[in-house]
Amino acid sequence: MEGHLLTPLDHLVRSQNGNLTNTDHLRYYLDHYAHRHINTSSDSELLLNLLADALQKTGKFRIDGDDIFRAVREVMQTTSGAYACTAMIAGYGIFGFRDPHGIRPMGWARRKSETVDGGWDYMMASESVVCDALGFQDWTDVKPGAFTLHSLSSRRARGERETRSGEGRERRADPAVRARSQARPSSSLARDS
Repeated sequence: MEGHLLTPLDHLVRSQNGNLTNTDHLRYYLDHYAHRHINTSSDSELLLNLLADALQKTGKFRIDGDDIFRAVREVMQTTSGAYACTAMIAGYGIFGFRDPHGIRPMGWARRKSETVDGGWDYMMASESVVCDALGFQDWTDVKPGAFTLHSLSSRRARGERETRSGEGRERRADPAVRARSQARPSSSLARDS
């Protein structure tokens, strides 16, 4: 994974392995509609700002897993390319998602926590060898088009996690969304209910 970025106001850090193919469209949307200043030509910065914009649209001070899921779905419906992304929201947890074709690898593993009694630590990476080297076990691939979330509350509980698969495929399943996305930069970013 590469391209670590931090936005202090959003308390969000994200990394990505991959490339986007519709960067001009995304840059236009972020500049003209989301009013976000893009500093580099990096795909990582675009994805980070898309995710932060989708989370900001909730209007909530404290987001939950459903808000994160909807934001990731919005990002996946808007982007084209091959990518595997991980992110951490300060005070909430870590999550990851892969493009619908699963071109870039990604998975997660866990180990017994040394700081949370009876809890688990989670790690996401593009290769299991990274997790193995740090003592993480039970490697699980994130399926193509899937989203996985490991919240701080699941860390304290019984190691439960939340995985939602197939939602990223909606981007391919609805040609009308795809056509609107290519015609007008803002239309594919409409909120779903």
